[in-house]
Amino acid sequence: MTCVPVVILGGKKVARVADVLAMAEESVRAGGRGVVFGRNVWQHDNPAGIVAALRRVVHEGMSAAEALDGEAAGAEGAGAEGAGPWR
Repeated sequence: MTCVPVVILGGKKVARVADVLAMAEESVRAGGRGVVFGRNVWQHDNPAGIVAALRRVVHEGMSAAEALDGEAAGAEGAGAEGAGPWR
């Protein structure tokens, strides 16, 4: 039996980062191994922050809420991931 990693595509533009992270979390919980997002990342004011939160969901096993809270906490300090509006 050959195992093939499953990756989801991001789909339509959503209004909230929490929705993007929830989509990624649902995919990982269903056995997905990765995500591919376009407009929901690069059209946001803080694409680096979204990518960092997605990494926490996909690679560190955090929930969407944990990843979002982690990014909000990181936004208080200076740095590329915390720059710009988050939610």
